[in-house]
Amino acid sequence: MEQTRAIFDELERRRIQEYIFNLEDIQDTTQDLISEQKELEKKVEDKNLELRKLKEKLKEELSERKRAETEKKNLEYQFLQSQKLEAMGKLGGGIAHDFNNILTAIQGNISLMMMVTDPADPNWRQLNNIENIIERGSRLTSQILGYVRKGKGEIRPLSLNRLVEETLDAFSRTRKQIVVRKTLCPGSACINADLSQMEQVLVNLYINAADAMPDGGDLFLETGYISHDDMTKRGLHPKQRRYVSLTIADNGVGMDPNTQKRIFEPFFTTKKRGKGTGFGLSSVLGIVEDHGGYLSFYSVEGQGTTFEVYLPESEEVIKEQPIEIETFVGGTETILVVDDEETNIDVILRLLQALGYQVVTAMNGEKALAVFESLMGSVDLVILDLIMPGMGGAQVCERLRKIDPNVKVLFMSGCETAFEDFGLNEEDPKHYIQKPFRVGGLSRKVRELIDTEKGQAAK
Repeated sequence: MEQTRAIFDELERRRIQEYIFNLEDIQDTTQDLISEQKELEKKVEDKNLELRKLKEKLKEELSERKRAETEKKNLEYQFLQSQKLEAMGKLGGGIAHDFNNILTAIQGNISLMMMVTDPADPNWRQLNNIENIIERGSRLTSQILGYVRKGKGEIRPLSLNRLVEETLDAFSRTRKQIVVRKTLCPGSACINADLSQMEQVLVNLYINAADAMPDGGDLFLETGYISHDDMTKRGLHPKQRRYVSLTIADNGVGMDPNTQKRIFEPFFTTKKRGKGTGFGLSSVLGIVEDHGGYLSFYSVEGQGTTFEVYLPESEEVIKEQPIEIETFVGGTETILVVDDEETNIDVILRLLQALGYQVVTAMNGEKALAVFESLMGSVDLVILDLIMPGMGGAQVCERLRKIDPNVKVLFMSGCETAFEDFGLNEEDPKHYIQKPFRVGGLSRKVRELIDTEKGQAAK
């Protein structure tokens, strides 16, 4: 029995010892597995970090691509807008040229009548009124180019109060369903501005308000003064001590938020096709900013819109413009007039002859060169239209200067941007007269150029 027990004990001891060995192996294996698990977790964490970085990079690339696509669309839009503006500029220039040619013929005939009419004659005043109307018509052509022409025009002191009164008078006659309520500040509310462009600002704002009240309503206008500090409180950045303010408000339909974001965009309009150009408010903003001013607005849908214009106050004195009796300066020299419009040729011919000059004419560049050569040395001045079919005025002038470097040339055109359009920026502005012109202005220009010792136009 003892021997058997001893055998069982030995077997039990070996079994326990084997178990212990196996347990140690399991522990070692477990440790190895734990280490491998940690390594795997570290690799997974590193991969996840790498994936997150790749994801962020991809997100940035997609965002950058989206920004690039948006910028591309914006550039394409701006390019299309610039092409439209260029086309409008050319169209406007053509309209201005043709319209001013018509006004030149009318103005010339009026001038001829005034030259033989006594200023005491009641008809003289009527003729003078027609001249003023022609001048206003000429300003309309400036307004056609008001948006595409980036200039300030003729800057002079103006009374904003008087300008409001004058423009409102014409507007009220055409929009009788609109009740105008105006409050003008004391004094003249003087600003330095171009008359035609300020008229354009006011009329566009009136029309914008009237269009918001198709069934009639109230148009409120108020002028005043605003200080530098008050301008700053309104979030503006004034450069002068005091500004003249103009508030134009209506109780019309108002604007929704989306429309408010886009109202100053060129070509944007809420009107039906053919009813609006989208130039009105964008041109207003451009003109106001060109004059050193500010334009702001607020609108509530269903209640109306208010525009506020702030323009630098002028300290200059506004000079009254009395009716002047024009003085004429004549002569006996020979003048060559070149223009493709028969009516213009005829009226300028008669004006110059009435002033005592000898006049020869040509209706195109080729004939002008032939006449000039045939009268070599006898022509004292060439009055030359810039825009003509075939050989234009700039080309004719160049050819004339090859024949006679000292030739004296007075350019004329119905297009205000002619000097720039034809690359004549280096020419002296005194060698240019804008159509339509009065006989007094023409006579002084002609006399001034003829009396110069040398042909200063040839530079």
